[in-house]
Amino acid sequence: MLRTLIIITAICFCNINLQSQKLITKSGEIDINIDASLFSFIGHNKKVASIIDLETGEIVISTLIRSFAFKKAILEEQFNDNFVESEQFPSSVFIGRIVDYTSYDLSSDGRYNIIIEGKLNLHGVTKYIKEKASVTVTDNILSAEACFNLSADSYDIKFEKDYLNTIDDNIGITVNLLYKPYASN
Repeated sequence: MLRTLIIITAICFCNINLQSQKLITKSGEIDINIDASLFSFIGHNKKVASIIDLETGEIVISTLIRSFAFKKAILEEQFNDNFVESEQFPSSVFIGRIVDYTSYDLSSDGRYNIIIEGKLNLHGVTKYIKEKASVTVTDNILSAEACFNLSADSYDIKFEKDYLNTIDDNIGITVNLLYKPYASN
């Protein structure tokens, strides 16, 4: 499972021009929130890998689904086994770009409101997404944050009959990535 994620991520990274300026993180974070009438499934993942190419605006974000941790083991089990079926669909990958990336000088310190677009693969389904994000650059360190909702139904995520009428179809997603310069040596 981990090997598959590493191979997918390596292939995506290889498609980015090797001579360009890249920033990378291996410890990005994604929070998810699935609201139910009696409780919420709140998961936190601190093992998100990502690379961004500052010359082309290309970005890849990848994570293993089983890396999401929940406060209660039963919620983690429900999430992995019944909702996202992480044995069958072990990873999620976003491959995209910053819209109008030439309008931003992300090599200079500052705060930028950007839009990212691309294809998100989750639960074996690939969908085009376009979302707002904010980027802050300080001393060659770039931090990025995005908050958005995904429809569980759009990604063929089915809830058990017991939860069907109590769980909201919208999955709240918060992404936080802290990039540092990539050293290819």
